[in-house]
Amino acid sequence: MENGDTRASGNKVLVITDRKLMTLNGVEDVISFDDAGITMKTTLGTLSVDGNDLHILKLNLDGGEIAIEGTVNGLYYIAEADSFTAKGEGRFKRFFR
Repeated sequence: MENGDTRASGNKVLVITDRKLMTLNGVEDVISFDDAGITMKTTLGTLSVDGNDLHILKLNLDGGEIAIEGTVNGLYYIAEADSFTAKGEGRFKRFFR
């Protein structure tokens, strides 16, 4: 194992630069994406990124890495019981129950 191999060591790194560029490791799958939000399954749970003009610059599921550009407005982990993939709901539908 190399010293810089964060996936093998278990360390997860999330970097946001000037709210315009985000990089993350530990990504297992991208569940949904559009220019206003990206939802992904990570080794730490389901993560939702909200923003404007979001684009996936790099996606390497074998290495567990993603790079996103655009304006990042917010990040949150979705509890598994509330995960829209489990209930078949969109993320905004939960707010209007």
